Amino acid sequence: MANLYIHAGNHKSGSTTIQRFLHDHKENIAKHGIYVYSRDQQKRQRRGNLSWWFDHSVLSKDGVRIKKGFSESIAKFSQGNDVILSSECFSWIFRKEELLDLKESLSCFFDRIVIFFYVRRQDVHAVSHYQQATKTIAEQDFYSGPPLALPKVTDNIYLYLDYHKRISNWGDVFGDENIYVNPMKEAILKSGSLTKHLFSVIGVSEIPNESKPSNESYGWERTKINHLLVKSGIDPRSELSKYINGFLDNKGKLLPSRSEAIQFYNNFRYSNKKLNERFNVSNNEFIFDDDFTFYPEEGNDKWCEDTANKALENVILVIKDLYNMRQK
Repeated sequence: MANLYIHAGNHKSGSTTIQRFLHDHKENIAKHGIYVYSRDQQKRQRRGNLSWWFDHSVLSKDGVRIKKGFSESIAKFSQGNDVILSSECFSWIFRKEELLDLKESLSCFFDRIVIFFYVRRQDVHAVSHYQQATKTIAEQDFYSGPPLALPKVTDNIYLYLDYHKRISNWGDVFGDENIYVNPMKEAILKSGSLTKHLFSVIGVSEIPNESKPSNESYGWERTKINHLLVKSGIDPRSELSKYINGFLDNKGKLLPSRSEAIQFYNNFRYSNKKLNERFNVSNNEFIFDDDFTFYPEEGNDKWCEDTANKALENVILVIKDLYNMRQK
């Protein structure tokens, strides 16, 4: 049998860049005897995070479910060869029973299953991922809170951002020796890029350079307005949403105050220590540094007279343009 390499996220930790790399260089990767799996239910090869294989209907309460036929599809694709796949949707599996079912179905086809996680400090992750909630459906359902830089800390936030508890489930099921947890920043510093780091752990050193990082967050005004659009029921994938965004400023970034970021992170700091003790993640006891100086003393994520007026002017331009088109 063969080896299966699963890059399981996390979100906003270079996952889209890794997936684009795997898709763009699958022929080169195959020369090393590893085949990139990214098929859908119709056996079509697609670029993406395999989201079509995950049921997100109970995400905000109980995590995702893997749809029937996933393991069999991988096995048919593999035909006894080593396979690599990537999906941050795996990071939304909160139930150990789901992982036990996954292992049982995959172990029939693979000798060894290796899992990779790249992680960012929880406050940094949350700022970036909460902004992602203005662009995608799943994040809308998962996060809650006003249009600020950080989401509310809820029970499901703990299920997701308590890395120790969540990743330990994977260790319990697949064996700690098969779990690789790496701080994103350290991995890039060590190997030059996430993809080079990932393949170096697998044992492949000669791979092309990865392309430009993708899936970047919106700017300040666009993020604020899109939070409101989503709350108004406008699908961020719709043509209307895209049309409105064409008029919005996309510079800058929503940031919480330094004290708010520290308070958010402190919910998870000692969990990180436990993760490090179990999986030997970093030489830093708490995995991540305690540098919060890139946050302002006062958060910039609230409206003021100038930012509100500028945003309203841009929204009025949207209305004016739509009105003019209607008159033609």
